[in-house]
Amino acid sequence: MKPEWSAQLKRWGAPYQDLQISFDPTKDEGVFKVTYGVAKYPPYKFTINLKRSSGYIQSSCNYESNYQGTVTRGDQWDDDESGPSTHTRPFEEWVVYYLDRMARKLRGAPGLDYV
Repeated sequence: MKPEWSAQLKRWGAPYQDLQISFDPTKDEGVFKVTYGVAKYPPYKFTINLKRSSGYIQSSCNYESNYQGTVTRGDQWDDDESGPSTHTRPFEEWVVYYLDRMARKLRGAPGLDYV
């Protein structure tokens, strides 16, 4: 793992050590699955790719992806004319937002069921 990736993951994970956060490497270089040891079934599936500054998060049938700041949000039932929506948000800001959102849900905050 590249030293800058390791430093980034440590910085992102520091506020959530009480939830046993980990960034588990996958077979693809720079791709990590975000897990929280306190939750066998976390509320979100979250994967980040530090090599490409991209990520994907899913809750139930809702999803959101970020590719270098371009965010696409939708659900698996996007069969209406509007389809998925897009907007921009810096990758790092997006990651921190969802790390915090998942942590708040695991700590019992109400109303955070979906992406």
